[in-house]
Formats: sequence, structure tokens, C-alpha cells
Amino acid sequence: MDYHYISIVIPVFNVDTKILNKSLESISKQTYSFYEVIIIDDSTDLECSKFCFDYCSSDNRFRYYKTEKRLGLSKSLNFGISISKYDLIARFDSDDICFLNRLELQINYLNSNNHIDVLGGAM
Repeated sequence: MDYHYISIVIPVFNVDTKILNKSLESISKQTYSFYEVIIIDDSTDLECSKFCFDYCSSDNRFRYYKTEKRLGLSKSLNFGISISKYDLIARFDSDDICFLNRLELQINYLNSNNHIDVLGGAM
């Protein structure tokens, strides 16, 4: 399969907004730009939720979903995957920081190695 677009699913639960900002910035500044970001906000912290909503409102590649009741990590991920637009899914924790060429390296590797189905960064 030849991949061009990536859906990045990020479950969020009560992350410090300074950490969350660094994390989301590392995605928004990627060298590869054909992606969507799906933030599943499972937070009880209003400041965290407001930050996520505002961040998504400022970048049209980011989509924000607030859960009505606490889902937990696995259900949040499954929900994000179920609403993703693209076949290629990147998993990302809300406190992770990406190298700015992460997506570019990974999609190039997948497109050059059709026998690979799952790829990790081992970081």
C-alpha cells in the first residue's frame, strides 16, 4: 500500500498545559504535513480541556472531541481510530515530543517496505 495521509490519535487526560503545548507544537511543526490530528479529551481538568479546544481551533489539521464520561486510555484510542479519515494511524501520547521529521521518516519507511505493518520509534 502506498501511504500519503496519516491520522494521529492523541488521548488526553489532565496534562499540564505547558507540557501539552510542547507536545502539540512538535506535531504541528512536522516536516511532513499531510495529516490530521484527533485529540480525544478525557480530562476532568477544565484548564487542560480549554487548552485542547483552543489549540484545535487555531489549526484546521487538529480535531477536538470531548468525552461525555471518562473512557480511559484504550477506549479513547479506539474512538479516535474509529473516526479517523486515513488508513495509516499514528499513536501519540499527550506528553510525547516528536522529532520534527518523525512522520516523514516513518511514512517513507513504510512506503519503501510494503511488508511492514507496524512501525515504532523505540524511543
